[in-house]
Amino acid sequence: MKKSILLYISAAIIASAFIVASVKATSTTSCLKTEEECAVNQQITSPYIPDNIEFCGQSINLLLTGNREQFDREITAFTYGHSTTLLIFKRANRYFPIIEKILKEEEVPDDFKYLAVVETMLNIRAVSSAKAAGLWQFMEGTAKDYGLEVTSEVDQRYDIELSTRAACKYFKKAYEDFGDWSTVAAAYNAGKNRLNNDLEKQQGENFFDLWLPEETMRYVFRILAIKQIMTHPKTYGFILKEEDFSPSIQESIIEINTPINWVELAQKYGLTYAQLRASNVWIRDLTLTNRMNKTYRVNIPNKADFKYDCARIKVHDSNWIK
Repeated sequence: MKKSILLYISAAIIASAFIVASVKATSTTSCLKTEEECAVNQQITSPYIPDNIEFCGQSINLLLTGNREQFDREITAFTYGHSTTLLIFKRANRYFPIIEKILKEEEVPDDFKYLAVVETMLNIRAVSSAKAAGLWQFMEGTAKDYGLEVTSEVDQRYDIELSTRAACKYFKKAYEDFGDWSTVAAAYNAGKNRLNNDLEKQQGENFFDLWLPEETMRYVFRILAIKQIMTHPKTYGFILKEEDFSPSIQESIIEINTPINWVELAQKYGLTYAQLRASNVWIRDLTLTNRMNKTYRVNIPNKADFKYDCARIKVHDSNWIK
């Protein structure tokens, strides 16, 4: 009897082990997929590259192998960097009207708005690891050289209008030195002294004749690439609708020339400090000492415009939604 029970138990254990092994084998086999089943369900194509592209009235030949490969790298990066490029379009709808107006007034080519895109992706609060700040990424010393105030209470590198006019001063002065706008753009990244030395030593006429650090070589071609995409968004897969953009916030301007508590000023206009600060990023503290009684222009946002209303949306460039 005992022997029969032992034989029964042994047979049961063996059968159980066989079942478990079979289940594992079946489970493992069912998890394996064929190459066709694992195929990625999307198409990735190399972006379109035109034969040439204009920058500040100059035609850049993209049939030259070196130019084409540089442009290809940057147009591919922007095309498949979907989230960043989408944000650029949305931010441009707010900032391009301001930048374009100033560029025109300062007689700087309109294409330099794309330089701001490359510098910061139009992030008005951008600060680099080297402490360059604002839309145009001025270092503190350079900002002061071009008339911008930089203190613990005020940093005009974050003032869109003032910093754009300061950048225009740089561009115009550099154009006097180089006589070529593409070289001016490269100098904004590498520095005028570096470009002057390389032009002299390499006996080149402009940026496209030079062998420069990779960052600067990429910089100019990134400007060209983002211009191409923002001029022809659908060609590169960017399909935007009017409602994808934010309505503008209307602002009135007041002038102050006394010490001020920004929190109290905000409350006076029914705003929070954060709302006032968002329209005046150059404000760097809760108060302004202003011992010299300087005059500052302060943007006061219209509180009613804080609510999203698609009826108020205006798309700056109709090409973005065609």
